Amino acid sequence: MPIIDGSATVPPEMTVRNRQSSASNCAHQPLDDQGQLQLGIDSYLIRTGNRTVLVDLGLAPDQIHEAVTGSLSSRLRAAGVEPDDVTDVDFTHLHIDHVGWSSVRGDVTFP
Repeated sequence: MPIIDGSATVPPEMTVRNRQSSASNCAHQPLDDQGQLQLGIDSYLIRTGNRTVLVDLGLAPDQIHEAVTGSLSSRLRAAGVEPDDVTDVDFTHLHIDHVGWSSVRGDVTFP
């Protein structure tokens, strides 16, 4: 189940490498009216047996420019899971938009 932390608006050159130096042409992720990419910042919840797994931990609040994030804990709770119920966290890779909540101090922490 996807758990959305937020979204980011970024120039395509921040995420897309085009060897021909031509305009971005990503049909599955078109540019907005200002020529920017709209990216979802997501985690994924997996419940299996006695394990509650989060795959990636989103961006957390205020980590990068033009991102509206920080909803992971509230959206997790809306799915019926308290942060303390999470038994495992798996990171697909270590970019900030995948590990953000792992370094946030406060009342919500993930194992």
